Amino acid sequence: MSASPPKPSPPLPRQSEMPRLARIGLAWLAVCAAIFVAVLLSLRFVAHMPSSHLTSLAWLMALTGAASLGVGLLALWLSDVAHVGGVRLRLSLPPLLTAVVVAINVVALSAMMRLNTADAQLVVGFVIFGVALALVVSLSVAREFSTSLGLVEAAARQIADGDYSFRLDAQQVNGGPELASLAQSFNRMADGVQQAFAERQRAEDERRQLMAALSHDVRTPVASLRAMIEAVDDGVVTDPETIARYQRTMRHEVRHLTDLLDQLFDLARLEAGTTALRRERVALSDLISDAIEATTPRANERGVHLTGDVAARLPTLELDARQIHRVLSNLLDNALRHTPAGGVIAMRAELAGAHLVRVRILDSGEGIAAADLPHVFQAAYRGETSRSRSTGAGAGLGLAIARQIIMAHGGEIHARSPLDDAGRALLATEAPSQAGPGTEISFTLPAS
Repeated sequence: MSASPPKPSPPLPRQSEMPRLARIGLAWLAVCAAIFVAVLLSLRFVAHMPSSHLTSLAWLMALTGAASLGVGLLALWLSDVAHVGGVRLRLSLPPLLTAVVVAINVVALSAMMRLNTADAQLVVGFVIFGVALALVVSLSVAREFSTSLGLVEAAARQIADGDYSFRLDAQQVNGGPELASLAQSFNRMADGVQQAFAERQRAEDERRQLMAALSHDVRTPVASLRAMIEAVDDGVVTDPETIARYQRTMRHEVRHLTDLLDQLFDLARLEAGTTALRRERVALSDLISDAIEATTPRANERGVHLTGDVAARLPTLELDARQIHRVLSNLLDNALRHTPAGGVIAMRAELAGAHLVRVRILDSGEGIAAADLPHVFQAAYRGETSRSRSTGAGAGLGLAIARQIIMAHGGEIHARSPLDDAGRALLATEAPSQAGPGTEISFTLPAS
């Protein structure tokens, strides 16, 4: 029974806006009070302002300060609570509020100075001009920022609509290093999304390919079994010799289906990471010797020369001996299926670094087509020419299982075809008459 998906955690309770505005108001009030005291003390003890003037100025500063704080809190309320205006208005509010606060203080100071009508009109006109200029400049600056944010938002819509190749032009995103960094982070996110989608698509293609291949490999033996059972049941086949031959064939087909299902189950567990490795200190030479010994009788039947060699002073490894033996057997079987009579298969183990051991399996067989080479470790991949099911390769899961086992051990596996000069020279020492492009499959295992 599959486990039910985890329930999403409930959203955190949102704090009310009034306490937030109250906290901001108290912080502003504390700052204004500190400035208020500092200004009065400076004027009293540094500028030696008379007490009467200082008292009037204190009242004026208190009133204008309160009015300024009220304007600021009102702007925050309209922006956050009432949701009035967009990004452009919110970005233009700080410089505009600064201009309004300055205007309030100038007007209040002018009223305190009891200017005549002409001077008062001059001050009012200058204040109106300053506020209007601040509004124009702040909206213009905010427009640049909001345009850049609009580009990011449009790019996000492109990604959401399935255009995973869309990228932001960092030169078009103005607004300083923060927005430039935002554009770069967005492009990195888009790269990750595109790669994840490609991986998902690749996995889906592999799944469909595997299902098609398995359908083909299951349908054939099932049809054969059905035909033979019906022939016996309907009395079409009655002689004991033919019935015995049918029974042998049916047992062979049942074993084939059992092996296929076992391989499919093992591959699913390996890909899911649910196969626990039973690691132990093992001499790789012993595993190679056992695998070659088990494969030699079939190699002799096919007329293929099989040889193995392990470098001296190869360290013992911590690995699952049963799984690595399975990898070696799969790779030898794969090479044997595609190496004609008179060919040669060589297995070599050597150090590939201070903490790395490499195992190579080389054959003088038909090779792998260049178009098929990147896909040979995919489950049930069907090549155009070489190594297809016409050669009796079965379900094509052996190399996929080998890859998963090696990856679970922290190693890597690769395929090369045709052989390079060094590989050809190595096989030539074992069988000078060897022909064919040949194939080398190698994997590495950590030595510590």
